[in-house]
Amino acid sequence: MRTITNLIMVFAGLAMLVGCQEKQASEVVDGGEIVNNVYTNAYFGFTMALPPSWHSQSQQTQREIVESGLDSLEVNHEAVEASLSQRTVNLIGLFKRPIGSDGFNPNILGLAERADDVLGLKRGRDYHVYTKKMFATNSVSVSYPQEIYTETISGVDFDVMTMKMENNGAESWHKQYATVRKDYVLLFGLSYDNEADEAEMDALVRAVVFQQGK
Repeated sequence: MRTITNLIMVFAGLAMLVGCQEKQASEVVDGGEIVNNVYTNAYFGFTMALPPSWHSQSQQTQREIVESGLDSLEVNHEAVEASLSQRTVNLIGLFKRPIGSDGFNPNILGLAERADDVLGLKRGRDYHVYTKKMFATNSVSVSYPQEIYTETISGVDFDVMTMKMENNGAESWHKQYATVRKDYVLLFGLSYDNEADEAEMDALVRAVVFQQGK
C-alpha cells in the first residue's frame, strides 16, 4: 500500500522525545468510543461525526502501522516504541477506503501526546516545531508550502501545519491540527493526495464539537 499515513508525521514528535526525562501521566486517558458513527472522548471533552462510508481503525491496528512505519524512517526503533507506550494515546483512525486497499488511502488520525514541562510544549505550534526538527535530520523529503496558522474549532484554538512529503518515490500531503489540552497535545493528522480529499477531511475536523469547561 502506497499510503504514507499521518502516523509518520507523529514520529517527528516522538523521535524528539528520545533521551528526554520521562514524566508519567497522573490520569489514565482512554481511547474514547464510537457509537452510531460518532466518536466521543469524555476525557478531552469532544465529539466527532464520522462519515458512514469511511472505515475506522482499532488502536491495535494503529500500533502495527507505527511499527511498520518505523522501518521507513531513520530513528531508534526501540526508543520510539518505548516513548509511544509512555507518552502517546491513540484516539481514532479513520480511512476513506477499506484498510489495506491498494493505492493511496486518505486518512485522519487522532492522538494525544504528553505535553509536560520536560518538553516545554505550551501550544500546538511548539509540537510543529519539533516535527520540523525531526524531518530535518532524516531521509524523508519534506517541504512546507505555507506558514503555521491558527484555526478556532468549537472555541478551541488549533495551530495548523501543512507538509508535502516524498518518500521512496511516493508523494503525499499531510496536515496537522494541534492544540494543548489537559496537559496533552491533542492532534488531528490528515493524509491526502488531492484537494477534494483535503477539503472533505478539513470539514470533518472543523466540525468537531468541544464541551465547554472541559
